[in-house]
Amino acid sequence: MQHTQYRVLKSGDDPIAQGRIINLKKSISDLNDYKTSAQVVQTELSEIESRTKSYGELFNQLNTLIGKISSGTMNSRDLKQQSKQMDGMMNDLAQIFNTKNTNGEYVFGGTATDSPPFVKEKQTLAIDGVDREVEIWVYKGNQEKKLTQIGASVSLPSSVIGSELVSANGTTIFETVAKAQYYLSQGQDMPNNILEEVETSFDALLDQRISFQSDIGHAYATAERNTNMYQGMMDEYTKLLSNTEDSDYIAVVTEIKKQQQIMNALAQSSKVLMDMATLKFN
Repeated sequence: MQHTQYRVLKSGDDPIAQGRIINLKKSISDLNDYKTSAQVVQTELSEIESRTKSYGELFNQLNTLIGKISSGTMNSRDLKQQSKQMDGMMNDLAQIFNTKNTNGEYVFGGTATDSPPFVKEKQTLAIDGVDREVEIWVYKGNQEKKLTQIGASVSLPSSVIGSELVSANGTTIFETVAKAQYYLSQGQDMPNNILEEVETSFDALLDQRISFQSDIGHAYATAERNTNMYQGMMDEYTKLLSNTEDSDYIAVVTEIKKQQQIMNALAQSSKVLMDMATLKFN
């Protein structure tokens, strides 16, 4: 049954109010869409941030290991063992970036979200001026970020260009470690120039990761702030919509009192009803 106590049931009742109702409903719908998108981005960015922290923890372990190796206190057997440990760390690192998010997407391959961004394959790497064939993890994603619109003029990244995160000075962490492993796997200390190259690369990679984490944190804060803002706006617009659609206050009260008078004349039992009306409407 249609509720007839609304002041505006059709456009002819109040064209101005009806136009306002249409605009309010559209605004609420748009805000709800933006809020949903912002919440999705929050989840995606939270997962990216978590993976980046895992990368940071592994990076710190690897940096500590490089420091121990560079001390010159390890024998040939120890050096070979450290090379194997590094290989395991690189596999773990690739696994961090190759894990799907809750939506089943790879988020470290740019907009190439359907396939793992890092693949292990043989590559030619210049080591001490000589081209050497090594097996390392290589970036296979693209150079475009997936952007999600969370406002009329606001879009946030919901995927990452993985090569940017693991590269510094034109070299990836996988290439840098491979150069160190070339010597360590043979039970040899790293030459000074290779050690210096590794240390310089790691310093730059650390700066790159810190900057990246800061950007992700900023994007997450923006998504969170917009989510809360949209909810607040929806609440206010819903109140405005209700006020616009509802019946005229005075007309409702008058009609109720009229009905109560009729009931009183017919049944002399309207005292309770009048009291209820007084509590509810006066």
